[in-house]
Amino acid sequence: MRLATALYAALVAAAITFFVVARGFPPALSPGDIGPARFPQAVAILLVVLIAVDWLAGRKTWALARGSDLGLAAAAGAYTALAIVLAGKVGFFVVAPPALFGALWLLGERRAWLMLGYSAGFTTFLWLFFSWALGEPLSTFGA
Repeated sequence: MRLATALYAALVAAAITFFVVARGFPPALSPGDIGPARFPQAVAILLVVLIAVDWLAGRKTWALARGSDLGLAAAAGAYTALAIVLAGKVGFFVVAPPALFGALWLLGERRAWLMLGYSAGFTTFLWLFFSWALGEPLSTFGA
């Protein structure tokens, strides 16, 4: 068994354990509350999804990073940090669409319709997830 496969299996086992253990958490204190189990269960599901994505992406052959790629990675890190700071000042939903659009452009995507669709769609998904599924809406215009 390859090391990567063993790590994937261990992480999936950990995610399943988190999910099962969270089922034993106390129930919600009020009818509109989601309860303490929802967040660890959502993280466990997300972990399994990301493991699957990484496993599928890892099946391709990748080349070593060039120097220009490392500079691009540094620029993406600085761009992400700037987006986080701005989101705290003017609000997440104001910063997220242009930040996602710019991140896709940094990654080399040039189809405007795809970048606009992803930026708007993912931001809408996050709004729905936090507002309706978790019952904790994110601040729209800063703290």
